[in-house]
Amino acid sequence: MGVDDDDLATFTNDINIVSGVLSSLSTVASFSVLLTGFMFPSLRREIFFQLILCTSFCDFCYSLVQTWGGDNVSIEMCVAQGIFDNLFIRASMLFVLMLCVTMFNLLQFQKQYMTLLHMNVIVWILSALCVVLPLTDPYITYYDQTSYKARKVCSFYIKTSELDDDQSYLKQVDVLNDWYNGMVNYPALAIVAIMLALVIILYTYTLPQVRQNNEPARADRMAKLVNYIMLYPLVLIILLGPSTVVAIIVSEVYHGVFSAEYFKVYYTLGIIYYIYGFVVTIIFFAHSSAARRLWIQWLTRHIGAYFGLEEENALLKGLSREELSDTTGASRTSRAS
Repeated sequence: MGVDDDDLATFTNDINIVSGVLSSLSTVASFSVLLTGFMFPSLRREIFFQLILCTSFCDFCYSLVQTWGGDNVSIEMCVAQGIFDNLFIRASMLFVLMLCVTMFNLLQFQKQYMTLLHMNVIVWILSALCVVLPLTDPYITYYDQTSYKARKVCSFYIKTSELDDDQSYLKQVDVLNDWYNGMVNYPALAIVAIMLALVIILYTYTLPQVRQNNEPARADRMAKLVNYIMLYPLVLIILLGPSTVVAIIVSEVYHGVFSAEYFKVYYTLGIIYYIYGFVVTIIFFAHSSAARRLWIQWLTRHIGAYFGLEEENALLKGLSREELSDTTGASRTSRAS
């Protein structure tokens, strides 16, 4: 890419460590949301939580993929990493888009036009097409190992093993950039643009309209839900938007040849998305009082007992210490009699 690998060896090593840490955090965090859905089925009744589970599943798989693969894995493992990398990141983006579209439909039209099944069909078909279509080109692969250019790639790349010189290499790099823009960068930019447009419409038109047509208390509850759900697309826009724009500039303007400083900016922005699963998990537990309450009850009941903790009785909640003493004393008297 026009960058001296020796001069950037330290940076590359540091960025790999950071990406590994971010991916590990997102893997654990996304798994905690999936575990919440598994442990407490009552939460799965809401369409928004169902879509959050779908998003967390994709984030979990994508983050997990970032932690394996590399120079010491088999060809099959390397190919799987390249395919899953592109499949799950696209599916995660699309599920967040579906989350945004569902909120917009419910507020604007008071109707959910697509079921969860319909949304899954759309998401996985589009994601699979973005993975499979590039393989129709004979020079595109998800694995490359060759002495030419001395590199090994477990991702979307060209078959450099079939190239003989720099001229043919540069020609196929242009083909690679076209496929990468068409299947990765421009779809991501379109998703970000649609979400940004929906967020703007929701806050400038739909939500004020809801406040006019509903009672203040109901409007406040709806606004609180909108503020919570819209955090998912907003975080995605912030983490994904800049890196996508920079990736398109690198491909279209610089044709993959740029300075060391631009190289650092490009790859730093690229790994920021790895933290998405961790950030949205914090958002989920910060706003879902039901999930927090259920986990506290479960932990108190199954683990707290070993430390002398007792589950709070909802009937006694809010009573003063004196009232609690009278109540417990009366209950003991009744048991004794």
